[in-house]
Amino acid sequence: DDGLFTITAPSTYYADADTDDYGDPDDSVVAGSAPAGYVEDNTDCDDTNAAVNPGAAEVPDDGIDNNCNGVIDEDFCLNLNAGWNFVSIPKMVNGSNDAETVFDIGDYDLCEYYDVHEGRWLDLDEITVEPTRGYLVSKNNPEMLCLDFSDSPLFPSAQPVYAGDFNMIGFPSMDGMSVSDFKTATGLEFSMIMQWDSGYYSTGYMTTGRGYLIWPTANGSMPGMI
Repeated sequence: DDGLFTITAPSTYYADADTDDYGDPDDSVVAGSAPAGYVEDNTDCDDTNAAVNPGAAEVPDDGIDNNCNGVIDEDFCLNLNAGWNFVSIPKMVNGSNDAETVFDIGDYDLCEYYDVHEGRWLDLDEITVEPTRGYLVSKNNPEMLCLDFSDSPLFPSAQPVYAGDFNMIGFPSMDGMSVSDFKTATGLEFSMIMQWDSGYYSTGYMTTGRGYLIWPTANGSMPGMI
């Protein structure tokens, strides 16, 4: 019979013994299609544990490299979506605190911070990452950032906030709290507080890792730890 035949070039597939859809780079076969128990991905660092793979969240102090990034027990992980994110870091990071390093800013990524005192948006090379500040970070692709915290300084310095304009602040705490409790803990006086979720929205609850816009009704000081 005169028929049409499709010839498929063989590909390399990797064993997925723990069925987490991430394959073992050291256990592979070459085949025309994926055999049972094999996947195209080869980025699993522990194919015996479904909770350990590049898509998993890092769990501090458990002794395992949960997210397969080569570092065990980072203190904090932050999920960034593709597009704009309004974020903060709850403590000072270990190592360089420039925004390009902390937020892994690549060629198609952005990080922005508005300095109310200077009345301008800072250039990327001017932006330092501190717990008292909130940052707009735009990522070309989704990314999980896992960071280690610095042991020093134990108490990061406070940041002035200024009345009559929106201030981009961070949330320097590892535990969430209500806006009412946040006001009590910081002593800040403000009439409005907003977070970003594909647009700015008012909120009644503060969450670790988020950045916030506040409209102070009096000058004050944002503490480095609450």
